[in-house]
Amino acid sequence: MTKQIHYLYLYQITLSCTQKQIKMIIQTSKFWTFKGKLKDLVIYQCNGQTYARRKPDKEKFVIPEGVKKQQERIAGVAALYQAAKKAQLHEFWQQAAKGSGQTGYNLFVKCNIKGFTGEGKVSDFRKIALTIGNLQLPDDLHLTRAGEQEWRLTWNNDTPYPECSPDDQVRAVVMRDKERFSVIVPEFECARRGECETRIRLPPELQEYRHLFVYFCSADGTRTSWSRYFEIA
Repeated sequence: MTKQIHYLYLYQITLSCTQKQIKMIIQTSKFWTFKGKLKDLVIYQCNGQTYARRKPDKEKFVIPEGVKKQQERIAGVAALYQAAKKAQLHEFWQQAAKGSGQTGYNLFVKCNIKGFTGEGKVSDFRKIALTIGNLQLPDDLHLTRAGEQEWRLTWNNDTPYPECSPDDQVRAVVMRDKERFSVIVPEFECARRGECETRIRLPPELQEYRHLFVYFCSADGTRTSWSRYFEIA
């Protein structure tokens, strides 16, 4: 029997052996002078003794399902942030994050991730915030249809919120759907807080944009409110 055949024969024996039994086989075989790797066995010598150990199985790392879903949520929020950035809304998040030790993007993720499913889609638009700030929204914001592709947004100023001004401007953006994140500024009448009303129009090319977000901004553009969501029916 050649050494090669003998080694393979002994190897076949070791397949069903424990580590201790493999050691005994190697040390009692007068033919075993091999050192190195033999399939999944590593043969080595230490202090005049010959030892063997099996190489660990290379198991493919499996990402836990909960981790995968969280990754998808973050990816969905990241895609929404890019859409908001095209509408220049990211500047409000950067401003809000100043001095907090985090970026505007990180703050956006923190505030919006609960509105996403494990597949990276929006689960609840009411949990989505496209703007952030300490400017107070007016009371009783209400959206009603005013005509063909036109809606009327009303509110009142019964509560004299501090640091709010009649000159604060109302602004709006519309969003497409829960999967295709596109944020666009629709056509609307420029209105101020003191006017308590504005009109929003959606041209035919924006018929798929059924999600409206309204927010208020100071006249100089330095302060904003959180956005308020409305579904356009």
